[in-house]
Amino acid sequence: MSDTVNFEDRGQFVYCRYTGPFALEPTLNLAKEVSEYCKSHDYERVLVDISESEGTLGDFDRFKHGTATSNLLSPKLKIAIVGSEDQKRGNFWETVTRNRNLKTKVFHDLKLAEEWLCL
Repeated sequence: MSDTVNFEDRGQFVYCRYTGPFALEPTLNLAKEVSEYCKSHDYERVLVDISESEGTLGDFDRFKHGTATSNLLSPKLKIAIVGSEDQKRGNFWETVTRNRNLKTKVFHDLKLAEEWLCL
């Protein structure tokens, strides 16, 4: 499965849709792309939809990803992640990033993510 990343301005935030492997390296590359896009377009809120990605991340990879993401993304960003029900353990990643001063929240429902992001 190849990676596809699309960005769309939704007014109060930018929507990022990712399709590709739900694995450490591809999702780290996604975090870099999100960071660069938000910086260059001056966004402070982003919704990243990974619900169509395939695969799993173990706890150690989620920890590594959360730590690396915290170093890549600005603490000014408010980040909502939407994953599928199959992508369990999103709260662990959320805890890792929040402990490193990122404003993140993981959802399985797009509408709830949008509402939280716009608060």
